[in-house]
Amino acid sequence: MDSAQASFAQARQDLIVRHGQAYFDSLASQDSLAIVRSQKASIAQQLESAKHSFEVGNTTITDTNEAQAKYDQAISQEIAAQNDLAVKLATLQQIVGHPVERVDGLAVGAPLPPPVPADINLWVDAATDANYQVVLEQIALDSAQRETSKAKAGHLPTVDLVASRSRSSLGAAGAGNFGGNFGGGFGSGANTPSPGTPALAAELGNPGSTYTNSTIGVQLTIPIFTGGATQSRVRQTRALEDQAAADLDTTRRNAALSARQAFLGVVSGLAQVRALQPLPSERPHCWCPWPSSADPASHRNTAQRTAYPNAPSR
Repeated sequence: MDSAQASFAQARQDLIVRHGQAYFDSLASQDSLAIVRSQKASIAQQLESAKHSFEVGNTTITDTNEAQAKYDQAISQEIAAQNDLAVKLATLQQIVGHPVERVDGLAVGAPLPPPVPADINLWVDAATDANYQVVLEQIALDSAQRETSKAKAGHLPTVDLVASRSRSSLGAAGAGNFGGNFGGGFGSGANTPSPGTPALAAELGNPGSTYTNSTIGVQLTIPIFTGGATQSRVRQTRALEDQAAADLDTTRRNAALSARQAFLGVVSGLAQVRALQPLPSERPHCWCPWPSSADPASHRNTAQRTAYPNAPSR
């Protein structure tokens, strides 16, 4: 896999992760809003009960005011939960490219298989070897090592194959000039060619000559001193190689840590699902009497906070 392929694969994987994260964030925010509204309804019942008890003289006005304050707080938290859900859905909409009004969760009783293989070390080894960011850092290290080798080669002799080919010609005019200079003073007839003319060169039998020169050889260059440029280049490439090696080691450590956190998070989440499914109060035909001094609405809110620890507290 080359650098371009690894970069594309990493971008594709990041898109999948961002899509999944946006979905689960929206689903959690949607569930939180449902819990807030359920608790708001319970607090509304408590408020009505407190008002009725105050009217008949069983409680004081303090209890009624406290219930009213809780109800007002529930309204404000409902608005905050609605705003949070709108932001999470907008984030999901930005990724998928179309409007999203709500998200569907898992079906009731859907199987939640554990990670396969169950050995965390196998997942860590796979992450440190096949993680796309690790692959990119490994490619960068290989490139830095090649640059170091290239810089070191500046100290070595070089052998070059040199070849050349040239062509020159001596035209008829040059021969005519020779003849003209040699016998320019002889003859003065009208039909006698002028000294140095092509006609005279033709009469002398010298139409011109062409010469071709071809050479081929081997050139050996031995660098003796280049002012320290080669040594500086080697030091620079070695420093870049050390940096690439350190980046690769850091990336592998981060990949191993992320793999461990993800594996343990899945295992912990599955255990939490098994512990909370189903709640005793939600089991059919379950006789769960409340204590005489207990408020059913308060117990319901407590059970909801246990099932959804991230929901706003009341």
